[in-house]
Amino acid sequence: MENMITIKDILSILTIRRKIFIQVEQLSKLGGYKGAINGKRLVEVFGLIGMISRYGMPWDFIKHYINAATINSIDTTLRFKAIICYMQHTNATVYTLDKLLSHLWYEGGGSEDDDDDGFKELKDHLNTQHFDVIVKNNRLDILQYINDRHLKDNNNNNKEGKGGGRIIRVTKQAFDNACERRDNLELITFLHNTGNTCTSLAMDIAACYGNINIIQFLYLNRSEGCSVYAVNDAATAGHIETIKYLFEIGYKECSKSAMDRYVTVQYY
Repeated sequence: MENMITIKDILSILTIRRKIFIQVEQLSKLGGYKGAINGKRLVEVFGLIGMISRYGMPWDFIKHYINAATINSIDTTLRFKAIICYMQHTNATVYTLDKLLSHLWYEGGGSEDDDDDGFKELKDHLNTQHFDVIVKNNRLDILQYINDRHLKDNNNNNKEGKGGGRIIRVTKQAFDNACERRDNLELITFLHNTGNTCTSLAMDIAACYGNINIIQFLYLNRSEGCSVYAVNDAATAGHIETIKYLFEIGYKECSKSAMDRYVTVQYY
């Protein structure tokens, strides 16, 4: 028997539970809603689009409330906005995103064929700001899904004599900030391989957090380098291996105060 996601399961997800309970509390104060809150009533209160875009509900919950009448009542532009908001949500999954593309695009039904869903039209609505949020959320899986779908479309277009450029475009600031997390090497590699660029601040940030693996990748694959703040911040934080590596690759300039702070961190 297929596993069912109940409202109890949904409310066990902290992010969703907190937001929903705040809304329910506000409704109760206004006297607008009384009694038990179940899945159907949540959708009635917040709307299908709200459950998708605002709360990032999973497909196994959403699918019970998608039907021809519901879909036909939702403007196409609003559907795209809901999907884009979902992509940027911390609760987003590739599985639900894929299902939303096929079922929210078609009026009254869905398609299991990637070539027939709404992805081609969705691409026209995506911009750098959307991708920056996805990068900030560290959602490499969402980025890879979008990129893979885009590459598939490009292959089909090339067969028809049509061209197509890259789709994943993030700001340099988003790329730089992604270097803060030590486990982001795969994401950094992906951004680099999809034609995105950073500044010298990327290596500075990686050095500040002791992310030597990211520093190594940036040094070997990019040309932005780093500033004096790389060694300074690494010294202040006591990242000795990072300092050693920066010295090895020629970045030895730092302030006396930074080295003093390093000694303090290491020995006191």
